[in-house]
This record gives sequence, C-alpha cells and structure tokens, in this order.
Amino acid sequence: MRKILIALISVIIIGLLGYFLIPLEPRVKNIGYSRALNAIPPKASFIIRSDNILKKWSTWSKSTIAQSLNRVESYKTLQYVFSRIDSAQNESINNLFNQKVFIAGVLTAGNQLNQLIAFKDGGATKKQVENCNELIFGSKPKNSKEYESYKIDFYSFNGKKVSFAHIDNVLLFSTSSILIEEAIRELYAKKHLPDDIGFKKLLKTADVKSDGNFFINFSQIGGFLNLYGNKQIDFSKSFNQYGGWAELDLNSRDQSWMLNGFSFISDSTSNYLSSFSGEKAQSLKVSSVLPENTGVLKYKSYSTFESFKRKYNQYLSKKQVLYKHQKNILNINKKHSFTVEKDFYSWVGNEIALFTVNGNKTSFRENCGLIIKISDLTKAKASLDKIHRSTGVDQEVQFQTLSINDLGLTNFFPLVLGEEFNQISGSKYLLIEDYAIFANHESVLKHVVNFYLRGKTLVKNIQFNNFYNQFSGESNLFYYYNFKLANNYFGAFLNESDLIGYKSNQDSLNKLEAFGFQINSNKKLYYTNAYVNYNSNESSQNVSLIEVKLDTSYSTSPFIVKNHYTKEKELLIQDDKNTLYLINNVGKIIWRRGLTESILGPIHQVDRYKNDKLQYTFVTKNKIHQIDRNGKDVTGFPVELKAPVTKGLVVFDYDTNRNYRMLVIQGRNINNFNIDGQIIKGWDFKANDIVAVEPVLIQIKNKDYIVFSDESGLVRVLNRKGQDRIKLTNKFPSEITNYSVWKNNALSNSGILGTDTNGIIYFLKLADEMETFALKSFEGDFNIDYKDFNGDGILDFVIINDQSIQVFKNNRKIETTISDIEFKPAYGVQTFKLNNKQTVNILTDKKGMKIYGYSEKGELLKSFPIEGVSPSLVTDIDNNKSYDLIIGDNLGSLYIYSLEH
Repeated sequence: MRKILIALISVIIIGLLGYFLIPLEPRVKNIGYSRALNAIPPKASFIIRSDNILKKWSTWSKSTIAQSLNRVESYKTLQYVFSRIDSAQNESINNLFNQKVFIAGVLTAGNQLNQLIAFKDGGATKKQVENCNELIFGSKPKNSKEYESYKIDFYSFNGKKVSFAHIDNVLLFSTSSILIEEAIRELYAKKHLPDDIGFKKLLKTADVKSDGNFFINFSQIGGFLNLYGNKQIDFSKSFNQYGGWAELDLNSRDQSWMLNGFSFISDSTSNYLSSFSGEKAQSLKVSSVLPENTGVLKYKSYSTFESFKRKYNQYLSKKQVLYKHQKNILNINKKHSFTVEKDFYSWVGNEIALFTVNGNKTSFRENCGLIIKISDLTKAKASLDKIHRSTGVDQEVQFQTLSINDLGLTNFFPLVLGEEFNQISGSKYLLIEDYAIFANHESVLKHVVNFYLRGKTLVKNIQFNNFYNQFSGESNLFYYYNFKLANNYFGAFLNESDLIGYKSNQDSLNKLEAFGFQINSNKKLYYTNAYVNYNSNESSQNVSLIEVKLDTSYSTSPFIVKNHYTKEKELLIQDDKNTLYLINNVGKIIWRRGLTESILGPIHQVDRYKNDKLQYTFVTKNKIHQIDRNGKDVTGFPVELKAPVTKGLVVFDYDTNRNYRMLVIQGRNINNFNIDGQIIKGWDFKANDIVAVEPVLIQIKNKDYIVFSDESGLVRVLNRKGQDRIKLTNKFPSEITNYSVWKNNALSNSGILGTDTNGIIYFLKLADEMETFALKSFEGDFNIDYKDFNGDGILDFVIINDQSIQVFKNNRKIETTISDIEFKPAYGVQTFKLNNKQTVNILTDKKGMKIYGYSEKGELLKSFPIEGVSPSLVTDIDNNKSYDLIIGDNLGSLYIYSLEH
C-alpha cells in the first residue's frame, strides 16, 4: 500500500482522539449549506462535525475505550475542556453547545496547525454569549482588536491564547487570530466550501444516524501530517495525488470505534485509487501464510495484476512519472538477461502486501517483508531460476522443510512495483504454498517459516479474525496496525519529539488492540472503512511478541540479568550445544559464545570491581566462570578445578558490601573462593558425606547460619569459617531424596524439608526438632515438591501422582487439585508469583510439545496450551507492568509471549 495510506491512517487516529473536541454535525436537509460551515476555509486539512456534544462526551467518556486513554496528554486536555464547561452548570452554555458545530484543522503561515471552531449562536444575544465565554474561560477578554469592523476578543485558556468573534449569527473560536480573520472573509465570499463538487457529494452520503462525521481533504492533509513526520517521508507529495475529499461516519461503542464512508476522486486529478477502478477485491488469503504476530500489514488486491498494472500506468502517466518508471524497467532489462515483464510481472497474482513481524531485529525496515500471490507456480520457479543465472547469485539454504535463497537484486521492488515498497531493498526470498515472500533479512523469512510450520498464522488467530470480521470480507486496500506488535513502526516515520510523545503514551496505546483501514472500489466513490478497538483480557489470546532464533533447542531455564547501563532486564540462556547467549528485552542477541560444558545451577551477577558494572559468574563441571557484559572472560577466569562440581554455585555477600564469597560444591567437599577466584584462607570445613542440597544463608540477630544437608541425612549449620555453628543430634533417614531448605524469620522455625520413598515428609528444625507427617498414601510413581503454589507467601506441598496434581497446605488440607494430567511434567511444576496472591503454574508435556499454564486455583488459563518443550520463565521482561511467558520449541526458537492473567 502506498505511503499515502500510512498518512491517511495517522490522521484518522488523530481525528478520533480529537472527535469530541472538534464536534461533528449529523446531516439534515441542507446541512452542507449551514452558515457556520461557510466559515471553514476550503484549505482545511480535516473537518469534524456534530451536535449535542456535551451529552455525547458524558456518555463516551465513561466507555472502556475512553478509560484506556486516561494517561494520554491530548486526552487529558479534552477532559479539562469539558470539565470547565460542565463546572459552569449554565443553561445558556448547554444550549450553545447543543448547536451544530464544525471544527477544522488548518495549516497557517509558518506551517502551524491551528483549529477553527464554528457554530451558530442559537439566537443568543451578544451579551449572553459574552457571559458564557466568561464562565468557560474564567475571565473577561484579555484584550481585543477590530478587523473589518468586526471585533475579535482574546482569551487565555489552560495557558494558551484563544481568539473569538461573533459574526452575525455565527460564533468563531480559534487558536489563531489570523484564522478568525480568514473565517470572516469566507463567510462573505461568493463561493464556499459546500460548493465544491466532491465535498457536496460526500455530504449527501453522510449517515444521519451516526455519532458524527469526519472529513479529510486529501490535497491538504499531507502538509498537516508532515508536522509529525521525519524527513524520510513527504506526506504532502503522497496525499496530493488523491486530490479530493473523504467522509467517514463515526459509530462509537463501549470498546471500539467504527467509521464507514466514501472517498471521492475527480477525473481531472491523478489519483492512485483509480488504479483499482473496476478491480475485484480479494479475501485476504495472505493471512493463511503470514505469522500471527504480524504487526503492520499493508495489503492490496485486484482482479488480475495485468489489469491493475495497466490502470496504475495511467495513474503514473497523469502524474507525469510514467516515463521514469518505464526507464527504470528498461535499465533493469538492459543490465540483466531476464526481463521484468516476462520473468516477474507474468507470474504476479492478485494479492501483494507489505508486512512486519516482531522478530529479533530492532528497526521497521529490518522486520519488513513483501508477500506476492503467485498466479503460475511453474512459471514463477522457472523465472526465478533465470534471475539467479543472470545475477550469478544462488545461495539456497534449507531451513526446516523449506528453502531460502537470494536473487542478488538491490532496490528491485520499489523500481518495478512502486515507491510504496521502498522498505524492501533486498531480495532474499522463499516460496510457501502459492506465495513468494521477500525480505531484506533472512531472519524475517525464518520467522515466517517457524510460525507457518507451527500453525501460528493470522488466519488461525482468534483476535485477528474477530477484528477483521468488522470489515467487508474482501479488500482492494487494507491496512492493519497492531498497537502492541508494531512498536518499531512509528520510529520509521515520526520526528524525534513526537516519537518521544508516542513512547510516553505507549502503555495507554497498548490497551488498544489494533487499528484497521479498508478501501474498496465503487466507481468514483470508494467505500472506506476504519476500525479501532480495545484489547480486552476476556477475548485476548497469547500472541508471540518476539521470536529469537538460537542455534538449537535449550533444556535449562533462562536467567534474568540486569543491564547495568540501562537498568533493563535481559536474558542469559545456554542451548543444548552449550552456546551461551545474552538477549535483550526486545529479542536481539547481543552476543553469543561457546562453552565446553553445561552450566550447573544458577548464574549470579556480581560487582567484582565495586564500580556498579556487573559480571556474570557460574560453574560448569570443571570450571568457575566469570564473564563481563561483552561476553569476554574476566581477568583470572575461568578457574580450573581439580575435582568435578556437583551442585550449582552459591554466592554470599554477607554484609552487602560486595565482598563476595563463592561456595563451590564438589561431592562431599565445599570449597570457598573470593570474587577473584582465589581460595579463602581460614575456611575450615570438615566434610562428612556428599552434599545433597546447596547451602542457604540465614541471618538472624547479626549471626550467619549456612544451612545444608548431606546424603547421610546430616543437617549442617556452619559459620563464615565453615565451622559447625550448631550441631544437631537429629538426622534424616538414609532414604530421603528430596531436600529443600525452609527459611523463616525465626531460627527455631527454619530448617530442612525432606521426603522419603513412602511419601512421608520430614521437617528437621534448626532447634533440633524433627516433625514428620504423611499427606496421603501414594501408589505408583509420585513426586513431592515444595512451592508457594497460591502466592500467599507460605510453602505448599505439591504432589504429582497418578495423572493429577494435588496441592496441600502445611495443615495437611488439600488446597487445589488439577486432574486428568495425561503426561508426566518434564520439569515438575514451575511456579511464578505475580501480584496480589496470583501465580502462574507451568506444566510441560515435552513429548506432546505442549505447555500448560494454571492459575493459583488450579484453573487452566486462557490461551493455553501453547506449543513448546523447554523450561518456562514468567517475568515482566520490559517493565511495562504486564507479564511475559518465555518458552522454547524443539526447533531452536525462543518465544516471548504477552501473558494476560
């Protein structure tokens, strides 16, 4: 879709936000010739009209979609305006604002956007109007001036200067006195805006039952949008080719806005829409191939490419750029041994779309792709082979079950298909079904393949289908923007200051699900529809926001680490080939490095040099590692060990002064190292038996207690020197296999839990007291784990037994039961605490490649199961106050899902 449509969508969004500040007027007989409308300059970029706006605002501001915008600054301004009017509690003001009101956005000198509000006075006297203004603005005019015998007053409103004039029976408000003067001239001109043929036709199509009407002036709207864009795009140049008006009827609902109407084109202007005249719209079949996390989709379709291209050439001819276009094609034909007409145009089918995915790239261009329907697959393959032979580039690689190649062409698609595809400068491609997909980066194509093979396509996504059902089933042009999945889109077009504004409102905008825009051909009038809706939790579906392609699958949970520069969360993860990756919160791999062994236990972050710059430290079977933020070994590391490591690394910072101690468990021995990897002198640990559980530090009344148990059942309580601080006489039976340290505020209630093969739970307290209790009798294979399953801060006993999971409180009462588990959870029950006593409890069916998520009440969460085989991680990865689920599949991809709970 052309760049013009990008601008068109942007203005509709802006118009929607401004709807109640710039009221719309339902059509009645001769409404197009209202005296107030005559004051609007024909050069207005947009116009919105309504009546009875106070009642409409009162109703709409209570809607769900309005509440989602409470933190947006422009919406706060609207709230302030209407609160001032409402606080006046004046019948005269209410009567004034029940008139038919027009608001226009007009570019004035110096490329400034100013608003003009025009409506009739409803028979009110000048004195009554002055009294109303004083109530609204809170004072008399600051000053006044005279223009052609008419008085213009100046008020101060919320820190801004507002001009006002009462001309006969028309009231005029504006943020520019120059615009007031222009409106006065328009009122007494011989011709007015309603005399424009296109505008007049659209007035007749306006729906009198709708909430209001929004008018777009294509010849002027581009200049307005250029105020917000960067230098990469000229909206004026794009919009001028429309040369007419569009009108959209607004119907607002609690969780959505729907706009329907027409666009008008004139025979005398060069108009891109004329390329679709008489062309049959198609049914968005590209959705069967595109991934479900498509963020932006710009789609066009027609009867045949041949008929569309003929009309498109006529459009280019009227623009006087056809010669340039044909010369570009001729140059390509001369340079190569293939021809564009025979070896490309000949197999292009009736659908073309530009799309973006939420892959592991950061920019809009890097995540872009182009999808083309193939009309003749045999001819397409033969033509692509011919292009390969011509360019001498043939780099076919197998990925999963499909082939990815590169045509070796640069800027081919903008030259042969039009500037709307200038984001696609490369020619890497693959064929899926009867579609050819091109991209700048191979990662985009791999992303498409992964989602396609997993069946995660747009056509199967519940949210997208519900959204698209609001439109006609076929589209000549369709634009789709998912607010949450296309955060890098605006960065490609907004200028720096407005991009900052967008990002500051991103949390609020993410509460909106998506925005869509559709145009279908109907002679000189084109059916035009737009829709925006709220992202309700009840209808939400887990959508993979980010995919990261690793070299292979992974079997250990990712670790959350902190970027000491930005304070953002990042992921450290090791795959099954021992490659370690650092991945940022938008899915970009910062670095990867190979290790010779698997990591045992957790990865810790330490500040070795006490300069607020963090390092990663961990152990493998034979080494202690310490790595800096760039993935390089820190001086003195890795440390080679004489005996194999048997448990994960334990790091203590006793006095929170960054004088770290690292305990390395090697069978029955515990060795103590400083942060530089040197053995601590004076560590006096006497080994007894193989250490069964990593030591835990308990600090009570300025004393340190290092607690662990060995396989003989002996519980050890050490001081900082490794000496026994407390010697317990009680010990666990030898058949104990599942140990866990229970840390409480009081030493007497802290201790170690263990379970024997009969399901009896033992609790040996540090007060040297042993408690035993059986929850129930077990048959067959079972496993007992200790989790805070329901998020109340108290450990629960989680029993996996006989295709069910039962959760017991420490009073031996069953809290929760999950029945009919037809698989053995590969990683047990993974419990992640959210807020307000809420948890997510994950079970992984590795054989069935499914991941199940349950609430603290044992209820299966919406949108589960999800495909995956790895251990899971639930965290707020990007600190946006919503949780994300991080999982991996068997093909070597890591996915970050938005988890609604």
